[in-house]
Amino acid sequence: VDGACGALEVEGALDLSGLDLVVAAGSAFKAGVAYTLATCAPGRLAGVFRSVPAQFAGAVKYDVASGKVTCKIGGVCVIIR
Repeated sequence: VDGACGALEVEGALDLSGLDLVVAAGSAFKAGVAYTLATCAPGRLAGVFRSVPAQFAGAVKYDVASGKVTCKIGGVCVIIR
């Protein structure tokens, strides 16, 4: 994300149901910037992350129509596993 690491990019469908969003302190995201966490084919995004840290609830946006998952937060590094 933001050049420091990549986003999850899928050419077809993406189901996030079995994935956890893990947030590690240490990296600096610019506050107020929407970072793309994952992309897939438009209309092919399904599910939501199985778990998201409580402090980031509501920060992750799932746009099925565009096939994008974004997050607008500050001062953290986001890892998907």
